Amino acid sequence: MHIKNAQNLSITGDGLESVIDGQGETWWAETKAANYSLHPPKLMIIEDSQHVKMRGVHLRQSGQITVELMNVQHGLIENTNINNSWFEGPDKVHGWSPNTDGIDPGAGSAHITIRNVTIQNGDDCVSVKAGKAELGCTHDILVEDSRFINGFGAVIGSMAYNSGCVRDVVFRNIELDSTMYGINIKTWNGSSEWNTTFLTNATFEDMRI
Repeated sequence: MHIKNAQNLSITGDGLESVIDGQGETWWAETKAANYSLHPPKLMIIEDSQHVKMRGVHLRQSGQITVELMNVQHGLIENTNINNSWFEGPDKVHGWSPNTDGIDPGAGSAHITIRNVTIQNGDDCVSVKAGKAELGCTHDILVEDSRFINGFGAVIGSMAYNSGCVRDVVFRNIELDSTMYGINIKTWNGSSEWNTTFLTNATFEDMRI
């Protein structure tokens, strides 16, 4: 699902019964077998949009990133459940559903609030990403009152993957249950092919690991 140039967009439901299912499990084993060279579909991309609201929905089994916000101005995601759990093989061993980020605000997105969400996945739970230079900083991002399960935790980055910057980010009152990392600020090693990015004023408050 790719939404672009939307104004006053609302995506609403009644909770766990309001399901958007990406059927991503069919991709996950193939992605691992191909050494992550495949690019499965993302469940939802919202791009170049303003005043976006999502509440009361259950997003599950995304092929990779579940919700990607690209240059979204003034957004609210609340009371939402994301479940990309994977129990693979005949013994149903818990596996890492590859590249299944929960919510990724980036590419110059600003004034985004994410609250009261539960995310269970196999990659970054919420990842705030820098935008390209022409879009300016990704900024004024608030993530609060949420629970992250089994994924990679509360993330900023990867930095230096795109030029640009991230500023004024707050994660607060987050429960991190069995996540691989708690707080993770990701960077790429320096290379002439990559760019310089800046992170300013990031706060992590009341993070329970």
